[in-house]
Amino acid sequence: MTTPEKILEQMDAILDRLIQIAETMQRLSKQVVSEGELAPLQKSQEDLVSQLESLDDAFEKAYKPGPGAQPLAVRSRIAKKIERFQVINADFIENLKTEQKLIEIEAPSPKSKHKAIPKKTAPKSVSKKS
Repeated sequence: MTTPEKILEQMDAILDRLIQIAETMQRLSKQVVSEGELAPLQKSQEDLVSQLESLDDAFEKAYKPGPGAQPLAVRSRIAKKIERFQVINADFIENLKTEQKLIEIEAPSPKSKHKAIPKKTAPKSVSKKS
């Protein structure tokens, strides 16, 4: 069985890759870019988000804090990376909407399964700010 700490470390590594891809996409969105150039990167992002969702579920099942348990340090790092990804991704989308007119943004459906990185919130495994 994987420990909660190991699960969070895996999430941390995936977020590093997700941010890397988002930064590449952000850079590309400031240039003339074809949808074909972005599609593989978007697919990679979707795959990574899916992995994060699975890990988030696994963390919720594995993490059973006892009385007086201290929060896991990596959770704060993950929350900061999620926030960074959201900022980069929002800039990417804004660039495409205003500069490229390449994509049309649709509102997420209420049945959307993406709970690991919803806009402006952290995954359920990360403490939310009050």
